[in-house]
Amino acid sequence: MDTVTIVIQLTKTTQLTFIKPFSESTNFVIEKYKKSYLLKGNTKEFRNNLKKFGRWNRYLEAWVFGSKRKNDLINLFPNAKIVEIEVN
Repeated sequence: MDTVTIVIQLTKTTQLTFIKPFSESTNFVIEKYKKSYLLKGNTKEFRNNLKKFGRWNRYLEAWVFGSKRKNDLINLFPNAKIVEIEVN
């Protein structure tokens, strides 16, 4: 299994680096929610790193990230299904 290194710039002085095995069978969903994005799926192994730039919402059962983090999520979870539908 190949590994992928992803660096996310949190602030001018803080970076978050993920080194993770790349797997084709990952089932993640990045979903638009109001003015933010949700990350759904089995993210338990990434939990400690995800806490640094997102927050867990127990009611939605998903990680919530600001809209500026969309590209970081796509880079971190390249096989994730992306849902952009907005519900009024």
